[in-house]
Amino acid sequence: MELRQLRYFVETATRLSFRQAAEKLYVTQPAISRQISQLERELGVALFLRDKRRVALTHAGESLLARAQRILALADETDRTMLT
Repeated sequence: MELRQLRYFVETATRLSFRQAAEKLYVTQPAISRQISQLERELGVALFLRDKRRVALTHAGESLLARAQRILALADETDRTMLT
């Protein structure tokens, strides 16, 4: 699990849109999809329910979202602390 994957996951989960997450992060939609698919394989769970019209979080995705947000906040805090 990489911080980048968690950032992509959190953006997608909060927007419920792979396209909007990609735009926000200045990456391509396939890059977001690949990283989230890899994260799902590593964790052994589906994080999103996908169909042509919508994206929704699975129970595992909802559980990961809060944890991922805390991890990313801590990583950002650590960066700021070390840089001062």
